[in-house]
Amino acid sequence: MRELGPSSPELHRECGASIAQLKNIDWIVGVTGDAVQFVEAAIRAGHAPANAKFFADSEDAGKFFADFIQPGDLVLLKGSRGVKMEKILEAIDAGHARHASSGAQTNPAQPSANAEHVAAQPKGRS
Repeated sequence: MRELGPSSPELHRECGASIAQLKNIDWIVGVTGDAVQFVEAAIRAGHAPANAKFFADSEDAGKFFADFIQPGDLVLLKGSRGVKMEKILEAIDAGHARHASSGAQTNPAQPSANAEHVAAQPKGRS
């Protein structure tokens, strides 16, 4: 959402408020820039502040996720290339094996097209 221009803060707030209304998202994490608007709006809309974090950069977010997620968690990682979200995925990869959707483990150095992380929508952790 980094490419949204002057409407970016407002659109991030709208997105955060909408996500909070779902009531089935355990954690909300924003990384860099206007993502702070996303996190703050989610909290104002009722998301638990203890389960919301904002990181100024992708490296810090990567450290958080690498230490925090557990096998079986589900993570939706979405962001602009300008935020370097791949650094978060690299940090997760360093500590967690990928599994093919068929259940067979793949080679992390060459994940298959259907490889996915078994990793971060944590239940009950803060």
